[in-house]
Amino acid sequence: MSIEFCIPPNHPALPGHFPENPIVPAVVTIQEVARRLGDLTGRQIDEVRQLRLQQPVLPGQRITMSCEPKGTNAWRVTLAAEGEVLARGTFGQGAEPLAAPEQRAVDGGSSRSASAAYRLLPHADDMALIDTFETDDIGKAHTSVIHAAGHPLEETGHLLPWVSLEYAAQLYGCHSLLANQVTSSGEAMGGAFIVIVRTLRVDIARPLWSGQKADLVLQVLSEQGAAAQCEFEARVGADTWCRGAFTVVSGG
Repeated sequence: MSIEFCIPPNHPALPGHFPENPIVPAVVTIQEVARRLGDLTGRQIDEVRQLRLQQPVLPGQRITMSCEPKGTNAWRVTLAAEGEVLARGTFGQGAEPLAAPEQRAVDGGSSRSASAAYRLLPHADDMALIDTFETDDIGKAHTSVIHAAGHPLEETGHLLPWVSLEYAAQLYGCHSLLANQVTSSGEAMGGAFIVIVRTLRVDIARPLWSGQKADLVLQVLSEQGAAAQCEFEARVGADTWCRGAFTVVSGG
């Protein structure tokens, strides 16, 4: 099975991701793939079992999405443009409901403004998603996913839990800059890219409407050079909204 799609250049996330160098956020691509795959298979896609992002997806780029069954309720997906593979991975429908939340809140953390970090991060305007966050000295950070009207990642008036991935990546950037004591006089980060989504599971039946929020906790597992491995969990009330793990690479 194969279909074509593109992310239009006027998508509201693109002006701030990134200014003068617009690149489609990984979460926008994932939401589009999950929706298209759901239409093709008649299943509710709520899981990424692994996704390797080999090249950025560009605004207006004509993407060919091919998929084939892989085991039970899973499909191998390849995204390509002009004969070049952009991403490969496995999407599926989880067999069991999401388990109860695992991540504990930040212990002994203090609230910080994200504004200093965003002077160095490449995100801008409405795509600078985090206002404040908490962090501790063992690689854990916390923030809130808040849906306000006009959110750049909303779909038909609500946020789907996939958006937690973008919040988690930006939270890692804020936390990393603070942990390394980088100040506003430091060198701006020219780009930050999720290169591997190791796992991602969402409660697709629970959208976030305007005025609602989810709590997100990020754990930095390891950092080596410009690459970091992280895991995160978002919850709405006492229920898990999204859980995942990813590798992010940053550079000047």
